[in-house]
Amino acid sequence: NALQAIEEALRLWPDEANWQAWAGELALHMDDVALSLKHLQVALTLQPDNAEFATEVGEVLSLSGEYQKAMDVLRNAVALAPESPAAWLGLARAQKGLGLIDEAIQSALRAADIQDGAAEGLIFASKVSQEIGQKDKALEYARGAYYKDPKNAHSIVNLSRILNAQSKAVESLELIS
Repeated sequence: NALQAIEEALRLWPDEANWQAWAGELALHMDDVALSLKHLQVALTLQPDNAEFATEVGEVLSLSGEYQKAMDVLRNAVALAPESPAAWLGLARAQKGLGLIDEAIQSALRAADIQDGAAEGLIFASKVSQEIGQKDKALEYARGAYYKDPKNAHSIVNLSRILNAQSKAVESLELIS
């Protein structure tokens, strides 16, 4: 199986960063956050200038509730790869976890400015805005995500949820039907 193959590869090549990263990703898919973090941190130690590894470490740290460490790692990731929507979204999640709401929204919007991250960044910004009672901004961001990617199921569901929360049930139902 895949786990045995990766374990054998790690035994043979323990200093191979990509094998460590793959082991970390596999562990995460198996819901072993601690093992995932261990392997991803080794990968990042072996290749400290790898923005993808830094982003993955930051995301797993956030999953572990270690938001300050996550934010530090993710700030490095966005410095290494300022055009990475994944790094900016990861940073937004860590900032939100620390209660840095304005910064989280700005990081999410930065992700949205990058082509690949358009919908997800706006969706995140809309959810955070809705949580803090900024209903107009939440709707603006949700509509922006939908217009940028009208076939994205997350965009559709998010806009529908925001509309429904704002007592616009008819518009919400029209969107999903």
